[in-house]
Amino acid sequence: MKIRPKVEFRVGVSPTSEFALMVSVLFHSLNKACGIDDFHLTALIGAPTGEEAASAAFAEWLAPEIRSVIVDPNSYDAHGFHASAGQRFELPTDADLVVCLDADMVACGDLTELVADIVESPAIAGVIAHVQPLSHQQWAEAYAKTGSGTPTFPYNYSGWPYMWPKDRRSPGAIQAPPYFNFGFVAIPAEILLTIREHYWQSSQTIERLFPGNMFRSQIALTLAIEKAGAPHTEIGMRYNFPNDFMLEALHADELKEARLIHLLRRNDLFDKQQAFRDMKSLNAFVATEWETAGALERARQMIAEVLPAVEAMSLPDKLAPTHWLW
Repeated sequence: MKIRPKVEFRVGVSPTSEFALMVSVLFHSLNKACGIDDFHLTALIGAPTGEEAASAAFAEWLAPEIRSVIVDPNSYDAHGFHASAGQRFELPTDADLVVCLDADMVACGDLTELVADIVESPAIAGVIAHVQPLSHQQWAEAYAKTGSGTPTFPYNYSGWPYMWPKDRRSPGAIQAPPYFNFGFVAIPAEILLTIREHYWQSSQTIERLFPGNMFRSQIALTLAIEKAGAPHTEIGMRYNFPNDFMLEALHADELKEARLIHLLRRNDLFDKQQAFRDMKSLNAFVATEWETAGALERARQMIAEVLPAVEAMSLPDKLAPTHWLW
């Protein structure tokens, strides 16, 4: 086992003020909490044609602490955020481990034990997504169309049963293929090479089969894993814990050990589009304490700790208009 593995985190962003604050919080929280000595963060900046100046200014603002790659605007025009997701598999790396992250993640605990385990026993590692994006029959069709073999369902969806309508809780519905939530997926560098050639083909096939499916990129990863015969493993919700009351009830023990909080849900208590709108809004969020020690409060506490460093990274002058896609 390599004693000090090198880790590259890859995150898709847009050149807007909201994403600027989110990626700054992510970067500084990783520095504060993840415990990894040798890591860097790479931001894949995606924006449509006409926003090239904003993307360039955003990249300049991120440097030198955060590396950046500007996604081809024509590809972004055609595929939206799926273009940024796909490019995470295309970039070369000098790291031992590549970790795909969402921008709305906040690190709040040590990742060194997990990283060491994955490097020692290489496998794609992630949290199984909360609900099924396809039925078993649709999975079989997707596997067949991409030459990925016959689907197997070795895992369980992490949102079962609370996130399923009662009339859809049929026998077997809980069973999942290696379908990971993209908030945190760790991929050893040597395995990244084996799935790279299959990923984009799978993504395009899914778009043809199920046009407009917002989970296309996650589904494509599953199919690429299976077609390549890549090893995979499930990790605990602690490494990708959303601010979701149902998941907090289902995985209370994992919440106590949370290492990364995923600010995924927008509800009456929290709206990330508002919280990350500008520094004033982020300060207002930090000033609001929650009565329970749930995922949202864990995230708020860490953001409060890194807020001075975030404020020191004054926002770039040229930014694109807000265009939330999720």
